Amino acid sequence: ISENQELPLYGDGATSRDYTFIDDIIDGMLKSIHYLETHDNVYEIINLGENEVINLNEMVSTIEASLQKNALKKMLPLQAGDVMKTNADITKAKNLIGYKPTTKFQNGIKKFVEWFLGKWFEIRDTSWENGKVNIQFLRDETAKPASRNSNLKKIENQRQKPLISHLI
Repeated sequence: ISENQELPLYGDGATSRDYTFIDDIIDGMLKSIHYLETHDNVYEIINLGENEVINLNEMVSTIEASLQKNALKKMLPLQAGDVMKTNADITKAKNLIGYKPTTKFQNGIKKFVEWFLGKWFEIRDTSWENGKVNIQFLRDETAKPASRNSNLKKIENQRQKPLISHLI
């Protein structure tokens, strides 16, 4: 989306998935490791996920809103073998290891977009026009992750009032 390339979307966008923010998965993995270290002869299978189902159309529109940019969608037939809905039953993980995802989908997308823009793009120029932040990016493969904070501060300094839902 950020580079104006076609985004292949399979089906009509109604397929639903249980998207989970990486921090929540890592938390679940660490809790699983702790459980294994504190119990003998344990062989358990647990699901880690968000337990909230989001359809493909909602995912794409959330990313578009975060980027303030429309995707160039290329609608394709549903892939053979694809299922319409998948989601994790995390009941066992909650009970066994105290797993509890904390990052909701919309906030996870916002965090991801902030990370992505800060890591992969250097901000060349920002301006405030017609109630929107306009940002010119310069692709920089060597940009350091720490630079994202200074990039977001540049955006903050250009804003005359806070944006309600997303920074970018």
